[in-house]
Amino acid sequence: AVLTRNGFYIIEISARFHGDISTSFMIPKSSIHNPISEYFEYSLGLRNSLRSNQFEHVEFRVILPTQAGIFKGINNLSDLYQIPNIEQIIIRRPLNSQVQIAEDNTNLIGFVIASGPKDKINNTFNEFFEKIQLNISQDI
Repeated sequence: AVLTRNGFYIIEISARFHGDISTSFMIPKSSIHNPISEYFEYSLGLRNSLRSNQFEHVEFRVILPTQAGIFKGINNLSDLYQIPNIEQIIIRRPLNSQVQIAEDNTNLIGFVIASGPKDKINNTFNEFFEKIQLNISQDI
């Protein structure tokens, strides 16, 4: 958008419907609505507004490799879902793919999403990262 004397002008709109973490997971969990389907419903005249008044506290953290090697999975995935407030664990790294020690997000394993009272979320993530058992093989 550009601000001129006559107001804002939109030069380009590039909606990101390809499934990034915010559009696909965070917004639906935090605002209890799906922005993609609501956008299309609004565009087709099936709804009057894109606003939602229902919100919940939701955060995510990135799961990064702890060592270099071949990613074989997460050994205790079902146990991690027993941690209070864990909503979803998203694994984006294909099994048997090469990982390096993370210096940025290009080597991420995935994401963990938690919801609930804001003062409890950090404890949830601390417990999650203390318990996670990444299976990364040194055999290449």
